[in-house]
Amino acid sequence: MKITLFKNLFCSLLYYSGFLWAYNKVARHSKRNYIIIVVYHNIRNKKLFSEHIEYFQKKYDVISLSESIELLSDDKNFNPKLVITFDDGYKNIYSVVKYITQNKIPICIFLSTYYIESGDIFWWDTFRMMAKKDKKLSRRLLQIEQTLTEMPQEERDSKIEELLQYYALDGKVYDFGSEMLPLSWKDVEKMKEYNVDFGSHSHRHYVLTNTRLNTMKGDIKINKELIEKKLSLNCQHFAYPGGYYNKKTIQILKEYGFVSAVTTKYGINTKNTDLFELYRIGISDEDWIPTVVVKLSGLWI
Repeated sequence: MKITLFKNLFCSLLYYSGFLWAYNKVARHSKRNYIIIVVYHNIRNKKLFSEHIEYFQKKYDVISLSESIELLSDDKNFNPKLVITFDDGYKNIYSVVKYITQNKIPICIFLSTYYIESGDIFWWDTFRMMAKKDKKLSRRLLQIEQTLTEMPQEERDSKIEELLQYYALDGKVYDFGSEMLPLSWKDVEKMKEYNVDFGSHSHRHYVLTNTRLNTMKGDIKINKELIEKKLSLNCQHFAYPGGYYNKKTIQILKEYGFVSAVTTKYGINTKNTDLFELYRIGISDEDWIPTVVVKLSGLWI
């Protein structure tokens, strides 16, 4: 919380001092032919989020991810565009989708279908919520998250179960709340009526670079097939879970008919950007407008 406040205050200083205005005057953002793709995850602060949407609408031509791929693939020049994406598929996205689409703003949500099917909480959210009540876990949280992320996938699931059992031995009751819940298929089908686009985010949100080849293929395949079967659409776009990918991952995506993939690498997309290594700018629902502006300017590191 302190880090978020410091970040917002620092960006506000840049914003109101006039430095950001001067920077944007000479930065590459004054040129044409670039596309910014922003990514959200959880939406808990609806007030700030609605301010973000109003800012995007006022300052940018907001287009769909599919439209952005067409522009980046074409020889024609175009003015700066912005694309809004969401990763994972948290349930609280549903509560803001109608507001977004009523304002004729296209969005793309990347779904991890195992969690929609099971209703399970994402493992990292489970540990973070537990850490709020367990000081011992809180001290080790970052180390545990890093270890689990880097661990070969075939070992990670059993290690997660082992850790959950260990830290739940004290009998504490954990209230994960609706903000941690994943979307249901009913939610997703309803959002489709609002012309929301859906992409793949793997089935079980595996770190694909840490999985065996057959596991990776199977996970991507079932994810794509479920989305297409449930929603009767052609799923063409992929978001790398955790941002992890390699040449083999890209090759498999192309074999399965995907036309693009987004990363978690910070940056702006131009006609020179590889369509399977698209840059995105992460926006938090706790970011003040000055912070959003700084991030979109290219100053953010």
